[in-house]
Amino acid sequence: MGLLDSKVGNSICFLVLDEIDILVNKKGGNEILYDLTRLNENLDKCKTSLIGISNKLKFKENLDPRILSSLGEEHIVFPSYNASELRDILNNRAKIVFHEGVLKEDVIPLCAAFAAKEHGDARKALQLLRKAGELAERSQNKIISSKYVEKAQADLENDYIIEYVKGIQWRNPIHWPVFGPYVFLYLATIMFYWWPLGLISRPLWYAYAILFVISTVLNITSHR
Repeated sequence: MGLLDSKVGNSICFLVLDEIDILVNKKGGNEILYDLTRLNENLDKCKTSLIGISNKLKFKENLDPRILSSLGEEHIVFPSYNASELRDILNNRAKIVFHEGVLKEDVIPLCAAFAAKEHGDARKALQLLRKAGELAERSQNKIISSKYVEKAQADLENDYIIEYVKGIQWRNPIHWPVFGPYVFLYLATIMFYWWPLGLISRPLWYAYAILFVISTVLNITSHR
């Protein structure tokens, strides 16, 4: 603690933790935060102020009650970026990354529009622009057009689905009382909604409807 006093003196030292929710969810994270909130008790000259940044508004629900009582917090909520603000961010980045004339005029607005639909995520906008550039380069095209942005959007969505599936904690062995109703419900839904109604007799349609209801009930009861 003497180092802070000697370096900062009688001033305030701001401790900024970006994505603080990651620290909270890690083993020992609450203890680290608790120690940080009590730093001022062990300092003679300087004072500290803790700033936590997170895009998860409910991360505080996982905080130790001791930390909540020590924080004396003040919330500042920043609204999501809109499409116009995302365009400004992308334009500034594009001037650094791309040569003049490489981007067609509709590329940056399209990247901004896609990202604005996903809670105004600036990282998503930058990912799209980078991915579109990579796709154009692989195609040996010196001009980046909107078709590469659309392909980049599709690729990123597929990547997300793959990562989501990989992250599923599959039961080993499969717990059939839970897994079975899911399969049953899926098949019943497909038949009930997508089978050409004009080709189905009324009794068969009723059978599909009953099948759908039964599978839904099984799905619910299997989780009790």
